[in-house]
Amino acid sequence: MNNLQDFRKEINNIDRSILELLQKRFEVAKEIGLLKMDSNVEDNDREQELFAMYKSIGNELGLDKEFVRVIFQKIIDESKNIQRKI
Repeated sequence: MNNLQDFRKEINNIDRSILELLQKRFEVAKEIGLLKMDSNVEDNDREQELFAMYKSIGNELGLDKEFVRVIFQKIIDESKNIQRKI
């Protein structure tokens, strides 16, 4: 039977997985930044495409659209910061 400690342990594991996935995402963002430097690529429409995708997935999952927007805005902003530091 699940108790409070079991649920807290599960949340801790989920949170660690989220952080590990963010780290992987930022590593990929760094690689993309290197490619952009080498080939002068600009993705002016990419961010809008991403937000449309996030909105759709969030809606499918029953997540609040403003929550999804804010979370992914932070993630995208950090990805851009990583790319600028290259």
